Amino acid sequence: MTHRIQLFLALCLAIYPMSQAIACSENAAINQVSPNVCKSGLNIGPGGNFGVFVFCDDAAGTTIGVIAIAPNRGKNAAVMSQAWPLENRFWQDANWARDVMSFQWNKDGTKLRVSTNYIYGTNKLYTLDLVKKKILSAVEQPIKE
Repeated sequence: MTHRIQLFLALCLAIYPMSQAIACSENAAINQVSPNVCKSGLNIGPGGNFGVFVFCDDAAGTTIGVIAIAPNRGKNAAVMSQAWPLENRFWQDANWARDVMSFQWNKDGTKLRVSTNYIYGTNKLYTLDLVKKKILSAVEQPIKE
């Protein structure tokens, strides 16, 4: 397991209260999207309500955006329809969308963790609430030289 993945899992398990964030474990799929392993395209999350579109930008790093695929279905439909109107179903924020190294869904696909690099990104680990379309937390990551 690479140092970056170990750090991601350690932060996931140690820093965030489980009630606020994603239920993380070594069994949770971590999607590596750093430039050397990046594959452009749509990654549909658990439950099928959200997807992450990955843009492989070569030397500029990897950029992602979140897409609300089905904002009007399921138990969160009322909240989602306010945060994700039909004409605004794509979300990118320069803080978490640039120079992404990896991302991870929670079990039901309503939260997303995003790890950014220090070169073009913010070098933080973000937890995103996709239902409400907001950043729950951002934690600085150590830089490995």
